[in-house]
Amino acid sequence: MFKYKLEKYIPIEKVEDFYILEDTNCKKYLLYTKGNINYCLDIKENGYIPKSGLMFAEIIEKNIKDKNVLDLGTGQLGILAIHSRMYGANNVDAVDIDDECIIWLNKIVTDNCIEKVNVLKSDFFDNLDCKKKYDVILSNPPQMPMISGKMHDSGGVDGRKYINLILKKADNF
Repeated sequence: MFKYKLEKYIPIEKVEDFYILEDTNCKKYLLYTKGNINYCLDIKENGYIPKSGLMFAEIIEKNIKDKNVLDLGTGQLGILAIHSRMYGANNVDAVDIDDECIIWLNKIVTDNCIEKVNVLKSDFFDNLDCKKKYDVILSNPPQMPMISGKMHDSGGVDGRKYINLILKKADNF
């Protein structure tokens, strides 16, 4: 019989309905449960657990149904992409530049039989079809003001490097 430790996960005030599930082998999962929407995502060993990106959850739940969505910098768990799909987005393109993120997110999408989430490798908009248009573009880009550091955190000297890039090019998509 399996025993799990279940911990309510509130990395930021007002983020609800997320839990960290840990099995007896210390394997962790991010569990979401609200009403009839439930999913459990396998967290890669030493992988990132979303924090600020979870603040998007409530907005996604209310505004994503029947939309075509682009998630830029989706990360290992693709939480914005998966949450969008679970709340009724038509199609979701989940984009990241990091090969490990792409591989892990493809595993999650496959293991959980999540349809209509396309995992693509791209440096933000660079490898995307410029003829394809989206109803919604989501991103939780690196925004920490630092010149060097982990790729997932460093947003340049003022933290706006990627935010400015997204704002400049988003209109084309």
